[in-house]
Amino acid sequence: MKYNLKLQFLIYSIIGTGIGLLIISYFFESIVFLLIGIAVVVGGVLLKLFIDVVTLFKSDQTLDILKLKESGLTIVTCKSCLKENVLEDKYCIYCQEELESEQNEF
Repeated sequence: MKYNLKLQFLIYSIIGTGIGLLIISYFFESIVFLLIGIAVVVGGVLLKLFIDVVTLFKSDQTLDILKLKESGLTIVTCKSCLKENVLEDKYCIYCQEELESEQNEF
């Protein structure tokens, strides 16, 4: 996934800290470090998954208009949000309003 390098470093730092706490819990035989380490690792992994899902969702909502036109698809502008969509879709991918072809207006 493509996202900010600083955010990626932060996520891996969180996961690394959790793994470090797990290692410390082994050497000091501490249940507290073990539980905190598990919580930090699980939290870091869940944060990474969440960021990946949000990044995927955002990239799924971008249209390459030139490639779509080359494919023979009709591009229309949504009357609600004024963004370009593929006419073959029933609803706008940005605001979820129903799309209408320009021929239906007359």
